[in-house]
Amino acid sequence: MKTFAPNACGLIACVTLAFHGLVALAAPPGVEPEPPSDRCYHQPGAISPLTDSDAIRNLAAQAYIWALAPEFVYRFLNYNSLSTAPVNKLAGFTDVAAWNNPATNAGDASVLYLNSMINLSGKPTEGGATDLVLTVPPSQDPTQNTYYVVNFLDQYINTIGSIGTRTTPSTETQTYLIAGPQSAYQHVPKLILHGKAFRVLPTGTNLNWMLIRIRADTLAPSSSPTSTANVYKNVVQKFALNTLDEYQKNNNKPIYQSSFEFTFSDEQLERAKLWRTQPRDAVDFFLQAGCSLVISPMPTRDVGLGGTPLANLLSWIAPQADATTTYENPSYGQQPTLDVFRPLGLTENGYAVPQNWGSEQLLALQLGLEDGKLTLDEKLNANPEPSMAFWKYDTNAGTYANTFSTTNNNGYDLRGVIVLAGGSANLGVDAVYAQTNNIGTSHLQLSGNNAYKITFAAPTGHSPSVGTIPPLVLDQAIPSRRLPFSCRAHR
Repeated sequence: MKTFAPNACGLIACVTLAFHGLVALAAPPGVEPEPPSDRCYHQPGAISPLTDSDAIRNLAAQAYIWALAPEFVYRFLNYNSLSTAPVNKLAGFTDVAAWNNPATNAGDASVLYLNSMINLSGKPTEGGATDLVLTVPPSQDPTQNTYYVVNFLDQYINTIGSIGTRTTPSTETQTYLIAGPQSAYQHVPKLILHGKAFRVLPTGTNLNWMLIRIRADTLAPSSSPTSTANVYKNVVQKFALNTLDEYQKNNNKPIYQSSFEFTFSDEQLERAKLWRTQPRDAVDFFLQAGCSLVISPMPTRDVGLGGTPLANLLSWIAPQADATTTYENPSYGQQPTLDVFRPLGLTENGYAVPQNWGSEQLLALQLGLEDGKLTLDEKLNANPEPSMAFWKYDTNAGTYANTFSTTNNNGYDLRGVIVLAGGSANLGVDAVYAQTNNIGTSHLQLSGNNAYKITFAAPTGHSPSVGTIPPLVLDQAIPSRRLPFSCRAHR
């Protein structure tokens, strides 16, 4: 791992979670913010064989990159359950996403969003469910010009399921059983319970994230079926998420939420601020990553539909990155990587500072975290290449190889970049996230003080086609008060 000179002010988020284990004031609704202290916080540290500062710093940089995804999902779940929606409930807003509203953390103004942070541990203090029932509206409605994609992500922001217009076209309502690691239905792709047929989406982690994107035309008049108001009424409000017990007690029918907006007390909103930003302190960061691992153990080989030939894989289930013959859970295979970080005190049992470390070793841990963040920041902010028509995008996003990559970004490093860029990404076949922050190869960043004219042109010798990112031509900047942009090409 390349080391860098530290710059704490420039590299670390501006809001800190400096509580060193004293995280939760009280449990937020429907989620246990931390397991018992002897399993996560305050556990006695082991004696580490690693005391050399340079070695700790280099290993901590890798550990930060790897742990970003599970730390983020754990922290975002706690944040959402205090400010957006209780765990295992859908949240959404009637307005399209914008920088000044809470429609989603990384919004597209042509999309309406539903969001749910999910815990399937089965514990009463963590939502109490091992199975959820997802009801989705028709994904192929010519009167609505419907397009949506349900991106189901696990604790490592790997896409494990994609439901919607591309994968599951249907003119009727469809029902999916989301089966957690403790579910009795983990290993079957379809089943019938009390006369009701379910498609099964198994997940290998207790902590999960579901983000639903529904296309809406912000420029259409209110009378149009594709307007945001009509799409919200006729499509968005026909999604439902229930526990299996709730669904069956309602005679195998969904219970639709009367609203996707929830009210929280001032005290809850104040507590949510603690979870909004990644901790700047390395110990705090690894404590949160460790709690994520305790609440949601790593997938094993036999989880879900492991071993299924890819040719037999159902359309809504996403395979592991780079899979060629058989299906494995996308996050299976990370245990050897986690084992490497044991000398730092990070294990499947949580995080604890090694008892034989002093201030010198803790400083090295902190510098390693900053090195890892700088590594990802450099990748995230690198200028786009001319070969990419001056756009930055990666079609490997969505699922990530369980390795550190030096020749390409389809590994933990790309996963870390995606977390920093906005949290998660769809599979490349569902969405391409094309972005530009600079004018060509210039290091001059686009500025909100200017307006920029963008010309989309078909590649030479090709006609425009869906899925093609066109070349970008940026004219000379015109003084204005507009913001830089990013482009999401949904297909």
